[in-house]
Amino acid sequence: MRMFALLANPARVSAMSNNVVKWGVVGCGDVCEIKSLPAIAKHPDCQVVSLCRRNQIELKAFRDRHDGLQDAKLFSEYRDVIEYLKELKDAGSKVCLYVATPVSMHSPICLSALDAGINCYCEKPLARDYNECRQLVDKVNSSDEDVRLWVAYYRRRLPKFQVVESNLRRLGVITSVSVKLLQKRHLMPAEEKAHWHFDKATSGGGLIMDLGSHIFDLLDHLLGTISNCSGVSVRACDTSPGGKDGIEDVVVGSWSHDMDRDGRQYKLPGVCEFNFAAGVNLDEVTITGTEGLIKFVTFSDDLPVFCSVGGEEEELEFESAGGVLEHVHAPLLEDVVKDLIQGTRDCPSTGESAARCNLVLDKLLGRDEWK
Repeated sequence: MRMFALLANPARVSAMSNNVVKWGVVGCGDVCEIKSLPAIAKHPDCQVVSLCRRNQIELKAFRDRHDGLQDAKLFSEYRDVIEYLKELKDAGSKVCLYVATPVSMHSPICLSALDAGINCYCEKPLARDYNECRQLVDKVNSSDEDVRLWVAYYRRRLPKFQVVESNLRRLGVITSVSVKLLQKRHLMPAEEKAHWHFDKATSGGGLIMDLGSHIFDLLDHLLGTISNCSGVSVRACDTSPGGKDGIEDVVVGSWSHDMDRDGRQYKLPGVCEFNFAAGVNLDEVTITGTEGLIKFVTFSDDLPVFCSVGGEEEELEFESAGGVLEHVHAPLLEDVVKDLIQGTRDCPSTGESAARCNLVLDKLLGRDEWK
C-alpha cells in the first residue's frame, strides 16, 4: 500500500524544487475548502497563482482564510484565468487549470483551456454525458501540444480502496459484484433540494451522476472496463425534484466487466440499485469470488473493509482519511504533479477513463445525451 506523508510534512524539501507547477482554479466552492485545494496549496511543487469565482467578495474571503493563496490573482471570468495561465506557459512555466465548477460548465471551460494548450484537472463527473466527454478527449488527442486531462476520481488512489484492490486475489475467481446505495435525499424538504446536484441541466442527471459516478469509476479501476450495461430509471416519488421532467428516484441495472485473470478471459456480471427515495440509508459494495467476498462502503473513507475467506471475516487495515489524508485529493494529485513535472503518465484517472464512466451512466439512464 502506498503511503502519503505529503501533507503530514508540507515543508519537506522537494527533489524537484526548480519545477513548480502554477495552478489556476475556477470555482472556489465547498469541494475546494478541505478536499482538494489545500492539497494543491500545501504541495511543495505547486503554486496557486489565480482563483476565479463570480462573487468577488466571497472569493476574497476564500483566499484570505486559506494558507498559501495570499498572492493568488482574483478573477471573475474563467477566460481571464486561462489567458493568464497561457501567458505563464508561454513564458516557460508549467501550468494546470483546476476546474471545480458545477458539471454543466466542465465542458466549455476545459475545451477553452485545452484549446489554449493548458493542462486540466477537472472535478467529476467529467461532463453531463458521454458525448460531452468525447469532445474533451478528442480535443486532447488532436492537440498539437502535449496537453493532459485528468479527472478527480480520487478514490482510485485512497488507501482504503488500494487495500480492496490488493486483496482481490484472495477471493479466487471473482464471480459477481453488487452495488446498493439507498438514501433519503429525495424525501427531504424542498428547501434542502435546492442544490445544483438536483438540477438536471446543471448536474446532467441528479444524484446518480454525483454518487454513481464515483462507484462506477472505482469498479472500472478495480475490475476492468464495463460493457453490456443496461438499466431502468424511474421517478417513483412525487417529492422528487424537477417535476415530470426532473431527475430519477430509482435506477437499477446490470453490466459486465471484461475480466482477464491468469490468461483466462470471461464476463464478470454486476448488478446495482440506486434508490434516493428510500426510507433507510444503505451503502454497500460486495465483490464475490470462489473463495470468499470483500464488502465495503464507498462514501466513507474511514469505515472498515471486510474480507471473508475460508469462513472467517477479517477487517482489513488501511490509513484513515482523517489523518494524513484529510485532503482526500492529495494522493491522486501527487500523480498529477509528477506527470506534469516528469511526464510519468502514471495518473490512473484520465479523460479516457472518466468518459467510460459517463458512458455507463448514460446506459443505465437509457439515454444518448443528458437532455
